[in-house]
Amino acid sequence: SINEQELQKMLDSADLIVDAIFGTGLVRPVEGIFATAIKLANSKDALKVAVDIPSGVCSDTGRVLGVAFCAHYTVTFGAAKIGHFSYPGKKFCGQVEVADIGIPAKAIEDAKGALLIEAKDVGRFFGNRQEDAFKNSFGHLVFVGGFVGKAGAALLGAMSAMRTGAGLVTVATDAQAQTHLEGRMPELMVDAIADINKEEVSVRKDAFAGLLEGKDCICVGPGLGLRTGTEDVVKICLESGIPIVLDADALNLIAQKRVSLSPRKDIVITPHPGEAARLLSCKTRDIQANRVETVKELARKFGVVACLKGAGTLVADPDGNLAINPTGSPALATAGSGDCLCGMIGALMARGVSAFEACCSAVYLHGLAGELAEKDLTEHGVSASDLLSYIPVAIRSVVP
Repeated sequence: SINEQELQKMLDSADLIVDAIFGTGLVRPVEGIFATAIKLANSKDALKVAVDIPSGVCSDTGRVLGVAFCAHYTVTFGAAKIGHFSYPGKKFCGQVEVADIGIPAKAIEDAKGALLIEAKDVGRFFGNRQEDAFKNSFGHLVFVGGFVGKAGAALLGAMSAMRTGAGLVTVATDAQAQTHLEGRMPELMVDAIADINKEEVSVRKDAFAGLLEGKDCICVGPGLGLRTGTEDVVKICLESGIPIVLDADALNLIAQKRVSLSPRKDIVITPHPGEAARLLSCKTRDIQANRVETVKELARKFGVVACLKGAGTLVADPDGNLAINPTGSPALATAGSGDCLCGMIGALMARGVSAFEACCSAVYLHGLAGELAEKDLTEHGVSASDLLSYIPVAIRSVVP
């Protein structure tokens, strides 16, 4: 045994601290002398290296179990672990190096884990277009939302869809917002599908159903609001049977049980941590503490593809597939950023990409666009409108 004073003395003189207290498989909180040792080590200026995964980080989820060793480098064996790339655990890993210890490649490939999204996974959807291609070849997306007072959400989402390669995009909004949006972006078509009288939305149901006919994907929620009648907008979208991305207020309507969601693999939900907490009836801090289990639970509960936004955005489907996005920047923590992502996912789905793959590709490009914008504008000065110019740059960087 060793006491705290002895630990303190040894660590004070150390130039290098190697953490090998716990490895993978930790499932309970770190306590006692182990927690003390980790806290003391974290307080020192020495170079810190973790073996396999920092003690206190769950290798399967990235969850921090009480306290965790904060490494500059982590040397892991055979293959990287989910906890190396999923927050909050990622913050404690530093630079991750994978050491080959002779584990057969087939065993690693067959092991249950997660997809770490890479440029090659995304670039395959952006090959050269056929010389005789026309706009309908790349899908028609309907972006539903941007009701009066929040019309900008529809502009951001719809233009992000255009920048991600959608052939046609129609904004479906209320009559008052239509007058403000018409002509703002000449590439967009804008239709009125509802009227607003004070706090009540009256949907033009026949016109809306006619507008949706023959379309390839729907994005609904950004800027929709929660007025009485907005639930009818979402219900009509769901009843159309068209692949759909549900974001923002569409998710809040589901959380309020004003809209019900039936399992479908061509439906995507894109909550941020606060929206996820409302959908699962828990606290935001619970979501952030265990993001991997959260996104899996969202996919299981609703039977759809779930995209949990935030640092290290996660994507899961009802079949148990999980993907982790390595791109991103604090510059994306700005109003309208999620609206852009919604449109980007919708654009890929409108082009026929599966919901899971569309989510993976869009979150990678969205994060990369944020990184590129940060380099030019700093992480403090990026607006969602700025992202529109960086989406094509991000696409160019992943094209084979």
